[in-house]
Amino acid sequence: MAIILSGKEGKIAERVIIVGNLGRMKTITSMLNELETVNEFAGYYTYTGKYNGKRITVNFHGIGNSSLALITNDLISLGAKYIVRFGSATGVSDKADAGTAVVPIGYSYNIGGFALQELGEMINFAATGNLDLINLLVDSLKKSEVKVATGNMFTSDSIHSHDEKFLQKWRSLNHLAVDLEGAALYFEGARHGISTGAVHLIYRNPMTGKSMSQADIERTEKEISKSILDALTKL
Repeated sequence: MAIILSGKEGKIAERVIIVGNLGRMKTITSMLNELETVNEFAGYYTYTGKYNGKRITVNFHGIGNSSLALITNDLISLGAKYIVRFGSATGVSDKADAGTAVVPIGYSYNIGGFALQELGEMINFAATGNLDLINLLVDSLKKSEVKVATGNMFTSDSIHSHDEKFLQKWRSLNHLAVDLEGAALYFEGARHGISTGAVHLIYRNPMTGKSMSQADIERTEKEISKSILDALTKL
C-alpha cells in the first residue's frame, strides 16, 4: 500500500529513476517528453514522461535509508519493475577517483535501523542489485566519456562519521565508495523481487585529494542521465 504516493495508481511507470538531488532531477526531466506532475506532497517530487517512446517516472527519494525505503516501497506497490538510483558518493578507492561513475554490485550497511524493523530480526540481508540491469547500465555508460567502475559500496547512516579513519576502514575492505542511502534500494529490490541498479558520480575522493568542479559535475551528470535513460529504455 502506497503512503506518500497514495492515490497515484496508473501514474507510475514500470521504469523509474530515483534521485536525492533536485538539480539532478531537473537534468533528467529536461530530457523527457510529455512530462506530467504526479506528486509534490512532503517534497517527494514525482514526474512521469516519455523517453524514446517509453514511460519513465523520476522521483525524489529524500535523504537516508528510511526515506528511500519508504518511497521505494510506494513505487513498487504502484507497479515499478525497474528502479535505478542516480546519486553521488565519496570515493575511497583509487578505482573510484573524482569524476568516476560507480555502478555498485552490492552495498554493505549497518545491521539495524530500517532493515531490522522490516525483517523483524537481526540478520544480515544481502543488499544486491539485478545483474542484468547493472550490466545494461555499465554498457550504456561505457559508450559515454565517463570512467566507470563496479564493485561494492558502504551505506552509512551518519555523514558526520565520515572522518579519515572511517574512510580508510572501507578502503582497506576493498569498497569503492561511501554513500547515505544506496543499500535501501538494493535491499527493497531484493526483498520484493524487482530489478534495481544504481549509478553514483564520485564528487570527491579524500584518499587521492581530488574533487570535481561544479561545471564538471553538471556536464558529467547530463552524460550519466542520458546513459541511464538509454539503458532503461532497452528493457
